[in-house]
Amino acid sequence: MGEVEEKRKLRLAEQVLRKREADLQLAQQIGHIGSWEVDFVSDLLLWSDETHRIFGLDPATFVPTNEAFFELIHPDDLARVQRAVAEAIRTGADYQVEHRIRRRDGTERVVVEQARILQNAQGQAARMMGTVQDITERKQTQVHIQHLNQLLVGIRNVNKLIVRERDPQRLLAEACEILVQTRGYLLVWVGRPEENSKKVLPVACAGQQVDYIKSITVTCDESPTGQGPIGTALRTASRMSARTSSTDPCFEPWRALALERGYASMASLPLLHGERLLGVINVYADHPTAFDTEVLACWTSWPETWPSLCKASRTKRSAVSLKNKSARKPGCWT
Repeated sequence: MGEVEEKRKLRLAEQVLRKREADLQLAQQIGHIGSWEVDFVSDLLLWSDETHRIFGLDPATFVPTNEAFFELIHPDDLARVQRAVAEAIRTGADYQVEHRIRRRDGTERVVVEQARILQNAQGQAARMMGTVQDITERKQTQVHIQHLNQLLVGIRNVNKLIVRERDPQRLLAEACEILVQTRGYLLVWVGRPEENSKKVLPVACAGQQVDYIKSITVTCDESPTGQGPIGTALRTASRMSARTSSTDPCFEPWRALALERGYASMASLPLLHGERLLGVINVYADHPTAFDTEVLACWTSWPETWPSLCKASRTKRSAVSLKNKSARKPGCWT
């Protein structure tokens, strides 16, 4: 009976251990937190399944090594991570370091690692145990909030500019410059339609590689050069965007020149004065999806600015009646 009881207890212990391991893996997966351990004596590195997932690797085929780990760290962050590890080994102190990783498929993630040195009886570093957490979405949210705040600051600064600046051309030029400097947009320009040709002509601009404006043809008619964000914004008096310049089909006529200059997304915002549409302000960013719903909504909270900007750009020949608005194409713009 004693042997049977021992076997029963052993099976029960094994079941409890397997359940704890399964619960730990599930908890790590939910929290996007992996664990790892390195043995300095044997140079053995162990990763949990979630650590493999964070790095975009298959635990069934990838064998972690220190060399492979360092190869996955973003080159600009590598030296900082190596210094943190070396300092922890030297002092025996815990460490925490935030850094980027570059998966083998080219995608980048942001992680934070925490580790503790375990010493042997002689006080020497024998093992290091740590965790790695994927905080990419959290960082993206922080950056997004920062960008929204910068945009609102830019809007407030333009409103202050309107109070003091009486020269229409300087007002438009400085408004473009403020948005470039405050928010960090690559290019901002104000365009107005030429009534006879339907071409959209620049009246003010600021930013990098402004030669792009002279290199492109934009219209506000039904031709292919009038189907992008700028032309559609002028025809429909609506906010338009190309959230991803590299793939948006409506941005095709300007794609190559825009990508050469790093314009990953753009938005066009109509300038209205009453029922007259007098121009459009065009904004270009260095990353895709820079103009989501929240960002575009910020521009609608700028009512006191539009009339003054519109007056500054208003001319008899540039006014376009809103009576002939055409419907936007579904699926192209926000």
